Amino acid sequence: YLQAKTYYAIGRFPSELTPVKAAISADCSRAYLKACAHLDPPMEVVRVPHGGMEMVSHYRAPAGASADDPVPAVLIMCGADVFKEDRGWAQEMCVERGMAALVMDAPGTGENPFPWSPESVTAWEAAIDWLMDRPEVSADKVGAFGISRGGYSVMQLAGHAPDKIQAVVANAGHPFGYELDEEETQIVVAFRNQRADWRFGGPDDPPSFPVWSAEKERELFESWSLSALGIVDNITMPVLMVNGKHDPLAPIGNIYFMLEHGPATGREARVYADAGHCAFKHFDHWAPACFDWLLEKLS
Repeated sequence: YLQAKTYYAIGRFPSELTPVKAAISADCSRAYLKACAHLDPPMEVVRVPHGGMEMVSHYRAPAGASADDPVPAVLIMCGADVFKEDRGWAQEMCVERGMAALVMDAPGTGENPFPWSPESVTAWEAAIDWLMDRPEVSADKVGAFGISRGGYSVMQLAGHAPDKIQAVVANAGHPFGYELDEEETQIVVAFRNQRADWRFGGPDDPPSFPVWSAEKERELFESWSLSALGIVDNITMPVLMVNGKHDPLAPIGNIYFMLEHGPATGREARVYADAGHCAFKHFDHWAPACFDWLLEKLS
């Protein structure tokens, strides 16, 4: 079932652009739920309410977790083209380490009805509130983990609700506050425009990604950067940042910006010199290390 889920996920990429891809996405969820029926402890499909809507999410807690013996918990935040069914491995790593985990689609994707906008950070905060209300979760030991756009989202959430997030792992993420110089901007624009030629829908459908420009990159920074949102100084909890050095989607300067702003201690980084976006070629190295780090900080 997990292998079937993986093939469906490839067919769904990068999102539910067409009716065919929407049907494939439903098959992906169906196959994944069949796989999860064999998990021990079980995975629970839950609905997190917020603003009159509900976010369908996946929750697991380790065996033995209870109100009398509560455990730390982690919110696992998905990216722009990766859905909650693709992050079961992260939830498993939490459970193996004695932590509960809630996995949610990003706003604008999957079963998250909220639009992708800076204001949708309140949906992530609602997920944190939901976790904190679970009797088997230690309300003062909740962290967040995200990759790619999810790496940005965990930092935005940490700055928006610093009293609720005790530790953050951000793999990639953009924009934090680092302002690209002209050469870096052109690299980002060139890569995004190369990607804008890709088509994942029907033969006559338009490109799946938008054409980019230096002006759009500036607009992104002014609307989304943690500095523009005025929340950089709120991020004082322990932070671990991960990425490959050669990342045109989330330039490595974002990590150095965060290392230079805020507490001089409590911030850590892993930069893989031979890797690109999210350093996936080193997944076996950074993935378990990230959850070991979260367990240490949340304990």
